[in-house]
Amino acid sequence: MTHSAKARAHGGVPEDHVADNRPQEEPAPALYAAAQRVVDRAVGLAVSQQRADGGWWSLPEPRIFETALCAIVLRELGLAQDTVRRSRRWLSTAEPQDHSAFTREVEGWLRHVVLDPHRRPALPREVAGEHPGRWALIEAVALAAGLTPVPSAPSVASSQWSLGGLPLRKWQRSLSAAAAILVQTSTGRPAAVGAVDTLVRTQRCDGSFDGMPVVTALALWASARAEESGFARAGDVREKAMRWLLSAQEPDGTWRFLAFDVWDTALCLRSMGGHGHLDRDAAGPARRFLEAAQNSDGGWGCTSALESDNDTTAAVLLALAPDGPDPARLASAQAFLLSQQGADGLWSTWQSHDDLPAEDVVAHVVDALHRTGCTGAATGAAVEWLRACHDTRGCWTAQWYSPPAYAAAEIAHVVGCDSLQAQRAYRDLIVSQNRDGGWPARPGSASSPAATGLALSALVRAPQVHRDALARGLAYLVETQHAAGHWDGEPIMAGPRPFLAHPPLHTHAFATGGARAALLALTGPHPVGPARARPPGHSTPWTQPPP
Repeated sequence: MTHSAKARAHGGVPEDHVADNRPQEEPAPALYAAAQRVVDRAVGLAVSQQRADGGWWSLPEPRIFETALCAIVLRELGLAQDTVRRSRRWLSTAEPQDHSAFTREVEGWLRHVVLDPHRRPALPREVAGEHPGRWALIEAVALAAGLTPVPSAPSVASSQWSLGGLPLRKWQRSLSAAAAILVQTSTGRPAAVGAVDTLVRTQRCDGSFDGMPVVTALALWASARAEESGFARAGDVREKAMRWLLSAQEPDGTWRFLAFDVWDTALCLRSMGGHGHLDRDAAGPARRFLEAAQNSDGGWGCTSALESDNDTTAAVLLALAPDGPDPARLASAQAFLLSQQGADGLWSTWQSHDDLPAEDVVAHVVDALHRTGCTGAATGAAVEWLRACHDTRGCWTAQWYSPPAYAAAEIAHVVGCDSLQAQRAYRDLIVSQNRDGGWPARPGSASSPAATGLALSALVRAPQVHRDALARGLAYLVETQHAAGHWDGEPIMAGPRPFLAHPPLHTHAFATGGARAALLALTGPHPVGPARARPPGHSTPWTQPPP
């Protein structure tokens, strides 16, 4: 019986989510042998899917957001109707993400616009206040497509898109410029020269805008509008964007969110480094890939095409530890992270004025600076802030992954495994373990291999050895692995918020790392304390494993 069927059979409460107070028992030796086979199979699959350049990257599974928006743009421009028909076939059976009212209503509206354009579905304005930036994008699309009346006063869309001098991520500048042109030309105003210049300047050589289908589609639409307004240079932008967008459609008719080659490669090293097969056949090329991807400012972007961000820079340093990159590269990376520290002693993810400090990002940076011996790092305020966050809310919240276990796995050891906050986090994990031995991706839901791997990665650090919880979680991962070596997964990574993405590598790395950590804790010396070597099973983003 599937997890969803179990939930339906028990009035919506998954059967797995039942308190289990059985006395602890010593796991059977057969579990250890089976778990070792599971780990070896999973690592073998990862090694087989390493790319020729030494990196790993993962296309996320499809969702309505990208596919519907790209189809709307192509339809409105009268382009590639066969391409739009393929999208319609996929959308006809797709379901909106339902983890929030905003995603459910917006994806439902986008799907309706593509599948039944003549009915002119009304915008779901009841969710407009939840995510103003995302809503501005949706309102700009509706305005440009003639699905909402031209406003007589400044609307959310027309007031949100500003091309001021504050620092923004490059893709934000492109999206802001495209949306501004769509709003301007839809309300009878000429396209702004600065917005057109931004599109010309930020388009990549391959024709895309940072490899993002949604941004590229809207830039395509905006450049066509600008060309109609007399901006001849927008024609080249339009042609190149159209070619890239058509080439980026997958055979199933969908467009996918970003593939994070740098982040994914760091994840594989963090979760599987130390395994003999990976170290022998894949670690060297992966390390060289990461070193070559370092930006001139010393940091790393989550993809090799994006500007440096603090979370990826820290993750790469953790992946390359304990040896680290060569001294010059290491010094440059440390200097980048120190330069990004705010006056409050904290770090946000992006070099962008609209970004706020995030608990998982701050923890990664503190961990990376300490692990690489950065003597100039003043991290005391950051650690105290992390403790205060837990004291205030009773838990940590990760910005980039939804399972509660991710926050515990990435933050608890940074504030001290024996701290009161970490002890509470470990206790909460024990309490939230489902009856089948796994952990849920969201409180009260069915067990998830990714969340289970993360919970195991957190619990192996606890000063108290939770042998029964570790063994039951390990057994769950043994039972749920497919013969090819992968696990089923679900969307757990934020991007763009509040939508969630699921690159299958996330699940694979989290589950593999957690299984390795639990197996080591149950059969070898128990790792204690934040200063020890980091156990496998930590963080982040793979191509769909073969069936």
